[in-house]
Amino acid sequence: MVRDHPGEGSTLLYDLSSSHMKGTKCRHAHCGYARDRKRGELQTEYGVHATTTGLPVGVRVFPGNTSDLASSRSVVDELEQTMD
Repeated sequence: MVRDHPGEGSTLLYDLSSSHMKGTKCRHAHCGYARDRKRGELQTEYGVHATTTGLPVGVRVFPGNTSDLASSRSVVDELEQTMD
């Protein structure tokens, strides 16, 4: 979740990554697109928001079957709400 942002009109960068895992207790663990080629294993996804200088300003965790487009739309919506 983005709690603080660099300011209106600033450029933010966003990247989505994933981590595979073992076990069954994580509510975000789902099978999805395996960026690390660990097909058929549970994973979570996380998106990092950063300034153009690389300063991280937020992290959001998603279920492992969340698409890149769905995660980025969710983050843009969240950022718009924090700026209102």
